Amino acid sequence: MDHERGEHEAGISDIASPETAGAGEANRVRGVIVRWGGWKIALWMFGLALLVLLPQMREPGTVIGTAEGDVHHQFLTWRGFAASEIRAGNFPEWNDRIFGGNPFHATLQSALLYPPNVVYWVLPLGWATNLVWWFHLGMVGTGVGLWVRWRGVSWWGSVIAGAVVMLGGSMLMRVYVGHLANAPAAVWFPWLLLGLEMCVGRSLNDRAVGWMGRRGARWMGVMIIGLSGGLMVHAGHPQYAYYAVILGGMYGLVRVVCSRAWGAALAMGCGAALAGLMSMPALLPALERADELGRSGGLSPGEAASYAMPPENLLTLVSPVLFGISDARDGELEYVGRWFSWENHVYVGCAAVVLMWVGVRLNRSMRWISLGALVVVVMAMGFHTPLYEWLYTSLPGWDQFRGTSKLMFHATVMGSLLVGMGFDRLRAVDSAGGIEVERAWVVGRRVAWVLAGVLLLGAMLMWERGSGRGGFMDVWSGQIVRMGETHDPARLRNMATWERASEHVAVRLAIAGLMMVGLAVLMGFKRRRAEWMGAVVLVELMVAGWIVLVRSPVEVRMDAGVERVVNEMSQSDVWERVLIARQGQANLGMRLGFENAWGYEPLALRRWVSLLADSQGQSLDAVPSSFLIRKMDERLFGLMGVRWVVLEGEDAPRQIDEPMPRAWVVHEVEVIGDKARRVARLREPGFDARRAVVMETAVDVDQSAKMHHGVVADHDVVDVDVSRVEVMERVSSDEVRLVVRMHRPGVVVVNRAYSAGWRAWARELSGEESRELLVLPGNHAQQAMVLGAGRYELRMKYGSEWLRWAMLAGGSGLVLASGCGVIGMRTRR
Repeated sequence: MDHERGEHEAGISDIASPETAGAGEANRVRGVIVRWGGWKIALWMFGLALLVLLPQMREPGTVIGTAEGDVHHQFLTWRGFAASEIRAGNFPEWNDRIFGGNPFHATLQSALLYPPNVVYWVLPLGWATNLVWWFHLGMVGTGVGLWVRWRGVSWWGSVIAGAVVMLGGSMLMRVYVGHLANAPAAVWFPWLLLGLEMCVGRSLNDRAVGWMGRRGARWMGVMIIGLSGGLMVHAGHPQYAYYAVILGGMYGLVRVVCSRAWGAALAMGCGAALAGLMSMPALLPALERADELGRSGGLSPGEAASYAMPPENLLTLVSPVLFGISDARDGELEYVGRWFSWENHVYVGCAAVVLMWVGVRLNRSMRWISLGALVVVVMAMGFHTPLYEWLYTSLPGWDQFRGTSKLMFHATVMGSLLVGMGFDRLRAVDSAGGIEVERAWVVGRRVAWVLAGVLLLGAMLMWERGSGRGGFMDVWSGQIVRMGETHDPARLRNMATWERASEHVAVRLAIAGLMMVGLAVLMGFKRRRAEWMGAVVLVELMVAGWIVLVRSPVEVRMDAGVERVVNEMSQSDVWERVLIARQGQANLGMRLGFENAWGYEPLALRRWVSLLADSQGQSLDAVPSSFLIRKMDERLFGLMGVRWVVLEGEDAPRQIDEPMPRAWVVHEVEVIGDKARRVARLREPGFDARRAVVMETAVDVDQSAKMHHGVVADHDVVDVDVSRVEVMERVSSDEVRLVVRMHRPGVVVVNRAYSAGWRAWARELSGEESRELLVLPGNHAQQAMVLGAGRYELRMKYGSEWLRWAMLAGGSGLVLASGCGVIGMRTRR
């Protein structure tokens, strides 16, 4: 690091005032003269990521992430299901294993077209998942490092800034819980910022621009914006892409205005257009099914406000797992804060907080970044601030998402630039000497002493007041329960829980306070104190990462009730659907090959979910995340074809004796247009689903059978004495084949969730020509088709009409982005 000191001293003024970079090319070239070193940043980031993750991979097949998290409950089953279908030659647009069938590609979190997920096609699930985590941690650290490097930070400061995001709580806790859609989508946000900066073409690091030229940098910026935006959408979590559009647009606007590089606005717009094109294969099928899925009408104010960042959780900036951790082991405190620990954990370390403050105080032109980061923190706090109500009512799309705490990742990315700037400032003035040294280090020491005093005082208050009823932890936990910001109110009401939590929090705050005291003493030294500060940042992050991720490997086991159901089904060759209501086991059907009427999926078809919601006394517009299946409803569950029911909170499974089959034929039609009356009719004891079907619009069975799409009715068919479905065969997740015998015109009801994406073709077994049928909603949530008398082979297939065009648009965007990259590499001006 010594060889950079003299070089970096020449650029002190430019680091302090980045916007002076537009004062002229000659002055700019003579400004910061440091090595670009992008490959060094990538090497450090991937190396640090491997060091943190390697202890968790000490046993073959061990999957990184807690057994209580979504990696086991959701994503391993989804990735395994997708891989098995793709290896069989099918692109799975439909998931036939949960919710009576549900769109798969259109719900985005399947991430079928996300390039890194190709490893699931060729590697075992555990190895592929660990490799995906290592790749994304390395990429987010490299993206942050390159972005702050472009902003003029030294490569060593860039490593520190990248580590703050890569190993910070807002990213690493997503790895802990196994959010294989959230974290990969978030990874590309710093790359988006890098692309925006390259479009401006005025880097403070002249070596960064010099190797390609300003115009070349602009072309490369267009490519990076397009690729990062497209990958963000394909990664599978639209909320991060939505936030990136808002914050990236604001960041780009500020940079264009401040640098007066008006041509950059056109380049940024072109990059955004390419990102839109490359996103089409994921977005268009999702938009096509948007009206059918659970959040099409937006979330209620209460649902959208959930999982907001609690103000007290900002203390986790300096103390890892301050309020415990959800998957607590022996001697550990189970999480006692609001919602879940992985939603509201934002650790960056004591040294990083000090450097961040120094970066704000000693780089005045960077204060717009600090202001932007502060605004993002306020947005992350959601309903805890007055800004939330305006955002919910005025900003389009804000009501589609919950968990504004996710914005803390974006705030951490912005704050990382201040960390890098603070480190470089201390290091540069330490070499220069003089009065500037005292100003820089005095600011740092004062910050450390103030924070130490606050943290130690908080520790004393927690220890003192939390020792009896009416203490801080008692009042605080009661407030959480009253506001409904917990899924386990009984535990928070327990006196032993909050007494132990009080001691835990007090000890953690005391450790953080003593750490601040140590930093204040360290900054009083005269030699290599900046280097020591950087080393402390990395050590803090590495230790916190091991605390969070180094858990004893846990084998995910089936509940006793679920295991009994699986054993019963394995001994039967009859089609049976189950209803496993336990969220931790709800997606097992995807892994074991059976169908579940429930599931773990944030976006499910509204029709099917409304029947389940009605069975629990909930609103017909409820979404799966808003209620649990706790009550038995044999009538509705039987209509859905459910034989085995494993309810939440019960050990023994229940059995339904005569559930409806996979498909059947009826000859009577009832028409009920109103949704509530239609569902109520299905629950009436006098309604027999084996004889009649409830339709939403009038259907003349005889006339439809004669005229609809050329399928001709013949009431004198020989050897037909009963109408029935003889065969129903699964061809793939998206396609089924039925053989149907019709004694007279009637309706074929298929016991699968209705979606407008399903199409059907009928071919008389005595002929060769196929005719398309209309697939209509029957019994509110099932599929119904009108057929005339005869014996038919029906082929039903699910697919998006827009997918082919979307793939063409995505391919065009990729080609254009690649072209921009080639031009940028060849342009030297």
